[in-house]
Amino acid sequence: MTAASVISLVCPLTNQIFREPVIAEDGFTYEKDAIREWIKEYHTSPKTKQELKIDSFKPNTELKSYLENFGKALVSKDHNFKLNTDVEKERRALFNSNGKSIFKASWLLTKDKNGPPIVILKLAGVRAQVEATFYEKLARHPHILQTYGFVKQAPPDPNSVMLLQEYAPEGNLYEVLEDQPSIPTESVLCEIFMQVSDAMKYLSHNNVIHGDLACRNVLVFRFHHSEPKFNLVKVADFGLSKGASMYSALNKSSSTTSVNIVPVRYAAPEVLASNLFSMKSDIYSMGVLMWEAHSKGMFPWMKIENDEEVRRNVIKGDRLSQPESCSNNIWSIALKCMSEKPEDRPNFSSLYQLLSEAALKLKSSKNSTGKNPSQTVIQTIDYPSGSQYIGEMKDGKRHGKGVVIFENGNRYEGQFFDGKRHGHGIFSYANGRRYEGQFCNGEFHNDKFHGHGLAKYEIGDYYVGDFVKDKRHGRGAYMSVNSDRYEGIFENGKLNGTGTI
Repeated sequence: MTAASVISLVCPLTNQIFREPVIAEDGFTYEKDAIREWIKEYHTSPKTKQELKIDSFKPNTELKSYLENFGKALVSKDHNFKLNTDVEKERRALFNSNGKSIFKASWLLTKDKNGPPIVILKLAGVRAQVEATFYEKLARHPHILQTYGFVKQAPPDPNSVMLLQEYAPEGNLYEVLEDQPSIPTESVLCEIFMQVSDAMKYLSHNNVIHGDLACRNVLVFRFHHSEPKFNLVKVADFGLSKGASMYSALNKSSSTTSVNIVPVRYAAPEVLASNLFSMKSDIYSMGVLMWEAHSKGMFPWMKIENDEEVRRNVIKGDRLSQPESCSNNIWSIALKCMSEKPEDRPNFSSLYQLLSEAALKLKSSKNSTGKNPSQTVIQTIDYPSGSQYIGEMKDGKRHGKGVVIFENGNRYEGQFFDGKRHGHGIFSYANGRRYEGQFCNGEFHNDKFHGHGLAKYEIGDYYVGDFVKDKRHGRGAYMSVNSDRYEGIFENGKLNGTGTI
């Protein structure tokens, strides 16, 4: 396969490297599961808007073969790449500030030098405190920027770190909002907040403090001004702040090194007063981010020139004012995030739930004001058992999209049909286990994983592939928490010897 014949190794819907590429009737290649779910929702091509059918897919065997070869080349590098041997970067930086530089880069791994779009992030004056495999673990989340590993140069530079990362075609959220003729719909902003919260929930689970959560550190891969589900963002630059532990400054007194900087206008009172960074200080910054997005990227406390004055005001209890475009419901959530005491703020799991409920209410409001109201309405139902349903209803039954929060802490988010879980959904257990896939007539299939799905286990391992009666059976890939990977054929839950490690 020549470079000219490879359009992209990245699915246009998920913006992740293909696993099962298929060609649809519109002539474009998509990830199989992603285009299947898209067609169920919209019935048309995301590229041409022509009508598409699920049963018309054809495997892109040529691209699949190329992907396998590229994947082997990637694995052989073990997350450590040599500059000018495995990758190369442009001489001029795309961005340069406070010891952080971003360079456009390209692959040299394969003969045709093709691969997903990449950049090199260079951090001056720091030393990495984590192994390269740690980034690979974090990159498993769809809303966290993928880091392929470290880039080494010859001779080595002990005074900097270089990371190989995926490229965001739309830039950062601040830039996107600033370029818009008007503020995006609140449903779109709510979807973006949910994606950011989901990513932050995963970082918190892995004990990573972001320390500098702001619109500039949310990268945009797909943007639509009024359609929520057409948007895709990923959290970047986590662990670079003074309160994180992924990097250490070589010069502790330097104010120009990124890890020594405190983002005053986004920081929680306890950070400004005592340098106490935590997941709850990230939650506070999330509240500021929500204000920033509703203000079209405006700089927080813009009328106050001096950062020291901002610091004093926030410590004594001042908060940003509600933007005109922000509804009372969303603003009440942002204010919870910016509570004075850390213990009064939600965690990211609770925040995601609050935003999910807000998104459903926004959708309900939109449906109720339309010219042709649907029979489907959105309601919140509290059951005597202690569980709660927020979602679409039809003829008195759960029908369409919805969320169930069970009394034992388990959670289901996905499709319902005639009162039962049916279609694509995500079931999250309180112990951390997670299943994403198809549900049949109320259950996975007789209450067991069945069909194609993704299971995340409480120990951190996860499996993507086929299930039969709760067991891994058929083709799939199993990734362990220590980054070991097996892709091949499974029988009755076990490897059958056919596959690649």
